[in-house]
Amino acid sequence: MLTVYWSPIERHVDQCCHFLYEKLNVSNKPKRKVTKLGSKLDFIKRNIPSEIVSLEALEELIKMTKSTVQIRDVCVHGVLNSYNQHEIEIGKINGTKDGHDIEIFTIDMGRLESSTKALSILQAHWGAISTSLYSTSRNG
Repeated sequence: MLTVYWSPIERHVDQCCHFLYEKLNVSNKPKRKVTKLGSKLDFIKRNIPSEIVSLEALEELIKMTKSTVQIRDVCVHGVLNSYNQHEIEIGKINGTKDGHDIEIFTIDMGRLESSTKALSILQAHWGAISTSLYSTSRNG
């Protein structure tokens, strides 16, 4: 469910980057398109026109996005160790230059539920921003 609900958000973020990179005249254009989520969010923050979304609202949206994607990342790339009606425990491998460590995450059902609700909110907000950027790029 986290993956299915995350996909439209990622698409909207990618569309925002595309419209800013290809269609609008941005001043902080990197030589290559950004590919990692953190870089995409930074690129959007540096280049989003203020008439599309305020910096304060965008910062809150980015904070919520990063928080929610952490839960998604753990759930999708981790291995379920145990679960009960109150929490799940997931082990996720973190590769380092010295080897691989397994980090254990315990996620209570309240956090999991709030993350799934956040995905709906994120989808609506990122969708509105990408739609506004599309309209701006067509009219600009």
